[in-house]
Parts: sequence; structure tokens; C-alpha cells
Amino acid sequence: MSDPARRTTDPVRFSNAEAAAIVGATLDRLDAWRSLAPSPDARASTGFTLADLLGFAVMQHVADRQGADLEAFAAGLARLFQILDRAPDVTRLDGLIALIGPQTAELLPRHSRRLNSPAGYIVAPLGPLLADLRDQVFS
Repeated sequence: MSDPARRTTDPVRFSNAEAAAIVGATLDRLDAWRSLAPSPDARASTGFTLADLLGFAVMQHVADRQGADLEAFAAGLARLFQILDRAPDVTRLDGLIALIGPQTAELLPRHSRRLNSPAGYIVAPLGPLLADLRDQVFS
């Protein structure tokens, strides 16, 4: 039986070069990220989905703005990729925040009380990241 929350159509796919350009990363950096957050789509030779691109955009945000050691958050980032992969429509996650810990991740509403960020967690707002992705993908 299929999961009703899963997407019902095949997602658009992006090549390595397209994905790197869209999220503003080098191909080498994208390869390193792929090894840290091995979602099924991120490892497939068929290309990256929009959910993968959002996961990579979160990684770019974390690396650029927070200076966090991505390897310390590898399990949490892998969990984020799983959550994004299961989202029925990634383009409608604007009002959510990704809360990422070393071992776990979850999506929370922007004004959630849980965002009194526990020590050792990273907070990444999805709205601005999605806006940037839309500008790159749909322009």
C-alpha cells in the first residue's frame, strides 16, 4: 500500500552541475555533502530532486553562516534529507524551520516554542532558502 503523504508524480531531476550552480557550491563541495547526507536521491545517478537541493541549501546555510562542522551533524543532516524526501510538496515548507542536532532533525513552525534552541542544535529557516531556490530554478 502506498503512503498518501508521498509524492504521486516523478520529481524533476537536476544534474550535479545544475545542483551545484543552484545552491552556489562547487562540484567538489557537493560531492562532499552527498557523502555526509546520503539520501537515496542524493546518491542516485539519476540526478537530484528539489528536496535534495533544499537539503544542500541547508548545508550551505550551515557552512556559510554558522561555521558548524558538518561532519559532527552528519546523522542529523541525513535525517533532514529523509524528512525532506518524504514531504508531499517541498515548495510549501516556507513557514518552517529545520532544527538539526548531531543525531536528529525535525521541521518546526517558525514560531514554535521548541526553537528556544537547545545547545548543540542548528536552526535553519527554510523560507529564505526556498525563495533562493525558486529564483534559481524557476527563473
